[in-house]
Amino acid sequence: MEGQRSQFVTVTQLNQTIASLQAQVNAASDRQQREIIAEVTRQIEALAAQTQRAINALARSIESRPQMEQVVTFNDNFPSRGIQYVVQQGDTLGAIARRHRSRVEWIRNANRLPNDTIRVGQELFIPQE
Repeated sequence: MEGQRSQFVTVTQLNQTIASLQAQVNAASDRQQREIIAEVTRQIEALAAQTQRAINALARSIESRPQMEQVVTFNDNFPSRGIQYVVQQGDTLGAIARRHRSRVEWIRNANRLPNDTIRVGQELFIPQE
């Protein structure tokens, strides 16, 4: 019988073996997770570098393109009466026009402004009807 007993294992031995295997599986899973995360990180970094190179190439090609010259024309189709105004912080041409019963188009034409950009302290003629 003693020879037969060596063929059997105790519940404690089974539990120890299962616990050992579970620890090995968990360790392998953790290692695999770290490896997968590392690989995904490498792929994302490679894609980011490739994307940045493409953006830089696009920016260089845009910068090297000849720019179309924008022709701005003005007219004298605005009232000759009006006031002088000094641009204040927060002013916009639209707000100035509303406040002084004028029009943005008139102010731009009277002052030969190519766009709606104005600066604090800038003197403008505000045409009024």
